[in-house]
Amino acid sequence: MVRRIWGCILLGFCCLCYADGLTISVSHGQTIHTMVANRTIFLADPSVADLTTNNSNIIYISAKKVGTTTLYVVDLHGIVEMKTPIHVVNDVDELKEAISQIAPHENIQVVSTASNNVMLTGEVSSPDVAAHIEALAQNTMTNQGGSGGGGGKVLNFMRISKPAQIYLQVKVVELERDISHWLGLNDWSALYQSGSFGIFAASTMGIGTAAQMAAGAAGATTTTGIGSATWNINALIDAMDQNQLLTVLAEPNLTAMSGSKATFLAGGEFPILVPQGNISGSTTVEYKKFGVFLEFVPTLIEGDLINLKVRTQVSQLSTENQVELSGFLVPSLTTRTAETTIQQHSGQSFEIAGLLQNNIRDVIRKIPGLGDIPVLGQLFKSHNYTENKTELVIIVTPYLVKPSDQPLATPLDGISLKALDRTAYNHLVPNSYIME
Repeated sequence: MVRRIWGCILLGFCCLCYADGLTISVSHGQTIHTMVANRTIFLADPSVADLTTNNSNIIYISAKKVGTTTLYVVDLHGIVEMKTPIHVVNDVDELKEAISQIAPHENIQVVSTASNNVMLTGEVSSPDVAAHIEALAQNTMTNQGGSGGGGGKVLNFMRISKPAQIYLQVKVVELERDISHWLGLNDWSALYQSGSFGIFAASTMGIGTAAQMAAGAAGATTTTGIGSATWNINALIDAMDQNQLLTVLAEPNLTAMSGSKATFLAGGEFPILVPQGNISGSTTVEYKKFGVFLEFVPTLIEGDLINLKVRTQVSQLSTENQVELSGFLVPSLTTRTAETTIQQHSGQSFEIAGLLQNNIRDVIRKIPGLGDIPVLGQLFKSHNYTENKTELVIIVTPYLVKPSDQPLATPLDGISLKALDRTAYNHLVPNSYIME
């Protein structure tokens, strides 16, 4: 009787030990002790793990693949002695060791889940370190049959201790087509074909043909030149602007965190009438955007190397397929989209050209008010553009910027002026007041 009581107590203690289940890595094993030797044991899903026993009180569990199953132990009377969840997860010991070798000073935690995922948490010093660790985790899971084999994913929850910020300097310019003669390019149209997207590095403008320039654009450097002379592309644009060789239509400056999105719209909105189905004859006004829409996603890779995803969408008003609603003509939209990914160092530039089709010039004459929209309105008013003598070009230069650790100050900070001098200064400079 005493032995039976002690057996029940030990059985209850054993069940409590495994109440939360067991977690085993793939290709690893675990032993489970039971109180009854003569019993029936089985797994709900034998494809996840194997079990063996030597008719003693010990059960050997070996993990086969990522997943979850349940171990049942039933005694001779059909009573369930034990019901224990078995969680099989990826083996992350190898990954932890590899991370400690390539990034010994980073605080990274690696957790494997029963859903075949690996979570990366902690804080790293730079985005390129985070990218290397994530790539290492992806490769390790693939070798284990996880990501790409078993559907598992690497969940990146790592934080950057000092997040990188990318400053995008954008110049929207109207460029003279015959400027190729000044630059020594014989075939400018090969580079800027109206109506076709072109994205390339704006750096190798030298003596030669535009086709040669386009072919070498992928390996371009950050400057332009003729012979041995070189310029920074933005300085060259400013010089051309001063000499009326081009017109700068807009200079938006965008700043985005590494991996975040920055957008810019050169265009406007036009109203359309939308009938209301529930009220007879009732309409509302809805505004649709049109123009040149740019979307940038800059990501700092390593050092000052920036990976830049560029998405360009051009929506042009068209008189084709226009409809009439309540006596008003509503123009249609023609939309074209291009996406690309480029890599360049901080301070290097690339250009986007050939955005607008030739028929936009006919649309300008047919649809009033296009000359009043921001940025593109000035282009549409240009006589040279309507005469097909100029081209719309967008030049983008990303810069890696870092916030200052020291408080920023103006040149006037810390200046102490006498009352008379302060009064005179405030009188000479309206809306500026210097206090002691």
